Amino acid sequence: MFNSNVGGSDLDAFLLGAASNNSNISSSSKQNSSQTNRAREVWLYNQLKKSRSSFVESFKFKIVIGTWNVNSKVPNYNNLSSSMGVMTQQDSTSSGSGTDPTNIMTGDASSLNPSSFRDIDINSNTNTNANTTNTLSSIVSSMNNSSLLSTGITNKHPLDEWLHLSEQPDIIAIGLQEIDMTAEAMLKKETQSKLEWIHVLESELSCSSHTKTKYVRLSDKQLVGMFCCVFIAEKYSSQVKDVQSVVLGLGAMGKLGNKGAVGIRVKIADTSMCFVTTHLAPHMGGVQKRNQNFMDIFTQLGFSKLENSLLESTSVAESASSSALTSSTMTSSSSNLNLTLSNASLNSGLSSANSSNSSGLLSSLTNSIASGNSGTSLAGGSDSADDFHVISAPSETMSSGKTGSQVMLPDQHDYFFWFGDLNYRIDNLERSQVEEYVRDKQYKSLLDYDQLTVEKMSGRVFMGFKEGRINFPPTYKYDPGTLTFDTSEKRRVPSYTDRILWKGVKRDQVKQLCYMTHLNCLISDHLPVSSVFETEVQMEVDYKFRQCKENFLREYDALYNNKVISENDLPKISLSASEIRFKDTRFGIPQTQTLVVKNTGNVVCEFFFVKKGMEERYCEDWLTASNTHRLLIPGESIEIELTCCFNAQSAPPFNLDDSSNETVPFEDVLIIHVDNGKDYPLKIYGNYLKSCFGNSLNNLVQCFMSVRDPHCKDQIQFEYEDGTVSTLKSLYIPKELFFMCDHIVKYGLREEGLFQVQGTSDQVRACRELLDHGMSLSKHFTGNIHSVCTCLIQFFESLIEPIIPGKLYRLLMENYLNGDVCRYLIDSNLSSTHYNVWHYIMNFLREVLMNSDANGLTIDSLAQGFADVLVRSPKYLTPEVKKKHLKGKIVVIKHFFTKEYNQRMVAVEEDAHLFRV
Repeated sequence: MFNSNVGGSDLDAFLLGAASNNSNISSSSKQNSSQTNRAREVWLYNQLKKSRSSFVESFKFKIVIGTWNVNSKVPNYNNLSSSMGVMTQQDSTSSGSGTDPTNIMTGDASSLNPSSFRDIDINSNTNTNANTTNTLSSIVSSMNNSSLLSTGITNKHPLDEWLHLSEQPDIIAIGLQEIDMTAEAMLKKETQSKLEWIHVLESELSCSSHTKTKYVRLSDKQLVGMFCCVFIAEKYSSQVKDVQSVVLGLGAMGKLGNKGAVGIRVKIADTSMCFVTTHLAPHMGGVQKRNQNFMDIFTQLGFSKLENSLLESTSVAESASSSALTSSTMTSSSSNLNLTLSNASLNSGLSSANSSNSSGLLSSLTNSIASGNSGTSLAGGSDSADDFHVISAPSETMSSGKTGSQVMLPDQHDYFFWFGDLNYRIDNLERSQVEEYVRDKQYKSLLDYDQLTVEKMSGRVFMGFKEGRINFPPTYKYDPGTLTFDTSEKRRVPSYTDRILWKGVKRDQVKQLCYMTHLNCLISDHLPVSSVFETEVQMEVDYKFRQCKENFLREYDALYNNKVISENDLPKISLSASEIRFKDTRFGIPQTQTLVVKNTGNVVCEFFFVKKGMEERYCEDWLTASNTHRLLIPGESIEIELTCCFNAQSAPPFNLDDSSNETVPFEDVLIIHVDNGKDYPLKIYGNYLKSCFGNSLNNLVQCFMSVRDPHCKDQIQFEYEDGTVSTLKSLYIPKELFFMCDHIVKYGLREEGLFQVQGTSDQVRACRELLDHGMSLSKHFTGNIHSVCTCLIQFFESLIEPIIPGKLYRLLMENYLNGDVCRYLIDSNLSSTHYNVWHYIMNFLREVLMNSDANGLTIDSLAQGFADVLVRSPKYLTPEVKKKHLKGKIVVIKHFFTKEYNQRMVAVEEDAHLFRV
């Protein structure tokens, strides 16, 4: 019913091969024939791409997610069935009073095989008091079978239950933590523990009596103790492409892999999914570090970007002429599990098709692609001894923490699942009270003290993620082999450290069917957790694709078969305009104009933007184009969106322009080059409205009126009562900064969520427009206070030069722990304007903190929010160094929130020397 090689990058591979065939034809007549075939292929490709909805349907997909911190233990699968079985209530009753309650989850101690678990003695806790209050055993003993099921104890095989094999899932994603915590694991890419767990999982999937489905292992990846593995039902394996695994270490020294994340991305037909398992920072007081771990993973775990159509991003003719590029492209497809033609089979198909007509070429290639009978197999797909099929060789990379146009973050996929040992604890609650809540099954009340629940509700972590209702006991920490909460000297508070969350990003068709823990898997100090989801996946239907293709072929033959291409006919295009004007362009506000490019010749033409002299960039920094490289068949046209937007990098030369005009003109000339044709110039011009954003402090303090006023820098004279006249040469701080802080002090100091809630774009724009006109916000702005706070942050972010210059920044980072030294360095190294702004904003922030009882801000949260904008890192520093410096920048700002600084500034104010003039 399904076909793996229909549409998407498979059509791209087909097109690439066809271009390769055409590039080998040298004679003039053959070139004409090649162009004719090429036009037909491009036309067919475009029509199929536009009509994908006619042969694509939605199918329900069941996904199982499982996570478990296994504490360096691996079950021995050969004896697993007998040793991990669960007794029913009758079994426990018939065993008599001598049955140890700590072993009720694993049966009578005499029937257990201690070798069933590696490095663990299940009988090690046989002396535990059956009446102790910190065990779940007494709770379980009093439950009926229905209660056992709801709690997570069943008669099913423990791993069957954890993997939900009776549900016949389509995808199974497993995340393990602490599979290997040895020093050897820190150095090696893979260890024996990974192989043992793969054997356990594959054996269960192959031998389980609860499923008839065969599974294929898509990818597996280990990072020290973290391990992630994804399986898919074999019937869907042909739909899989673009599989990739990445890792990000956040442990010791901020980069080792004892903490961090392992991610696997897979695209099934037209639907992309991302699975990320993590192990975050430990300890009860590590909330902020866990929050930072989340942000680092969320923003730095980068996958290679899913490739767009070759027609939109790459010159097919260029690709064909370069065998290296062709090989690279095909290798990429293979490594991404895209079941396309191999180089050998593709070239052989092209050679045979070379002597045939256009119809034969299309028939041999597209039918080969559509049928999936290309003679290739799954990359690395050899059968193992247990006949377990494995799709291997996905691309595996260490995430560099860099983001850019070639990086795809986890939340840019259709579905995003995050699971693992997140290490958030139950806080501000005595252990005895926790145990009482557990006994009474008051899990909802218990979650009121759960750090993850609190942090998520506050918007600090897992923004936009969902988590199902937790209706099971804490998953950590137990004495291994028992359901007894930690009896060690530390007596850790039971907590929900092991969690599963999800986010439907581009598609939100996610339905959670269950969310549970498993009380019959006791080899670790953690209990495993699992969840079953139902999603929708877009897949092509084979017969519909074939029907659609045949219809388009007949349509093309009817339209173009009688056209004759002249040997002297060159590629031609027409432009809808020879110039594009952008009127009244403002800082940070994009304007878009549309240019229509049409192929007016009789042959396929290829156009792309170039710069005079063929520089690397085709246009100025303030301009971008939606399509800079494209193939067009005769009569086809395309709309190109040209967007003009000035930012902190491109605006300064215009804002600092010394002309007396309100606006500054800008201009650029784009050259649209047609391959084998002529060039077409396109003039881009407009006028830029000056702004206080993307400006400098030194320039702004000289502007007494609106920055757009031609006379804004005219000096102001004051006449005193005694008749003397004084000339004001500059302001002590920019008036725009005063307007924003003054408005916040008057109307927002006690606003809840101050500097934590983002302002609305329309109100931020209105606020900025008032500031650019030199108008007081307190008199004219009617929006909410959060929009003004957002404006204030944007003002500092857009400054041409930071308040703290580069040389001083280095000194502060070297001495950030010493408050006296930091204050001295700032006071003695800043220019007058920067000195005034620094102390003004510090006094403003101290006033904000004086109202923390209402606005909810703390010294740490406020310092962290302003650290990067007030103590801005130099551009030349790497992201890793900037990340390390964040702590130092926070500490530097906190030195100015102290009582000593307050007393000093009060004394300065009394002497009327607060600001330098």
